[in-house]
Amino acid sequence: MIDLQPFLNAAPIVQTHIGAAVCAVGVGPLAVTSFFITELRPGQFSAIHLLSILVLVSLARGLWLIRHRRIRAHAIHMQALYLQALLGAGLFTFLPGRMMSQVLFSQTPTLGFGCAVFVFGAVYWYWRRQILRLELS
Repeated sequence: MIDLQPFLNAAPIVQTHIGAAVCAVGVGPLAVTSFFITELRPGQFSAIHLLSILVLVSLARGLWLIRHRRIRAHAIHMQALYLQALLGAGLFTFLPGRMMSQVLFSQTPTLGFGCAVFVFGAVYWYWRRQILRLELS
């Protein structure tokens, strides 16, 4: 039988985290739908499909870490997954010729991709610096 009492007695931030994690686990299988998107190379997989595999494997690894009570490793791993999924997918969407590149940078697609690389690189660098600072403290 399910006992919700430990959840209800937890701090609000823990309840919020668990709620977000449940939503993420529910949304995770949507990564599988990307395997059916083959517009870039009709009927074939492209490099972006590797991100879908990375997401599924990383999600499983994050769940394994938390099940083994490796909380700090879980936190770092899940933050990395989040950033890498956003940054990796974001960079692919801004490749010249892709739809979002055409929408936002129709006149200068190469410049748009360059800007995306710079912004995403800066965000990743900042995040990585914060993680290293945490690991050293």
